[in-house]
Amino acid sequence: MTKTSLAIRTVLIGDREYEKPYDPACPCCRSPWHLQIDEMLSQGYTPHAIKRLLQGRKPAPPRIEHISAHVDHLAEPHRKLRLQLEEDARERGDGAGLSLVSLADANKALIQKGYAALAAGDLEVTSRDLLRAMALQAQLEKAAAGGQVSADAWQAVFVEMLGIVRTHLSPAQWQAFTNDVYASPTIRQVLAEQQALTAGDSS
Repeated sequence: MTKTSLAIRTVLIGDREYEKPYDPACPCCRSPWHLQIDEMLSQGYTPHAIKRLLQGRKPAPPRIEHISAHVDHLAEPHRKLRLQLEEDARERGDGAGLSLVSLADANKALIQKGYAALAAGDLEVTSRDLLRAMALQAQLEKAAAGGQVSADAWQAVFVEMLGIVRTHLSPAQWQAFTNDVYASPTIRQVLAEQQALTAGDSS
């Protein structure tokens, strides 16, 4: 079945509605988690990571191969971003981890968004957030000069991102957010790995 023969649905991205293909044979299109899958694909999560993050939900999330094929059913802004992230990952020679996006690239994207938001008078990204992201970028570049990002830099990323998010959430939203963050098996695994690295460095 070609893309042009598929039914069309709409999805809200930012403040705009976009058309997207809907394939009734696609488990992702039919899944109650399809919005989360679309978002995670556009943000650079690998199909394996998406499957892992949705693990345990009822009904069960689609299989990994279905998540990979679902890229063809994304709205055009999401699809273009996904394809660019995949191309960037291939050029870097990675993409086998939890995300196709490198840590430095993700932070640069935050800085670019901050500049655009400030220029437009959008207060969702504050100048304080932007300065913190720029300081973090400098730290990441310094750590990467040795060929890898240090455990301290990874911890700084996590703490900084939590701090930025907290400024935009109500107390109830923040509590729900942190509960989800620390309940994530993926995040718990990453934190455990970084704590092990830190312990190894100090021994």
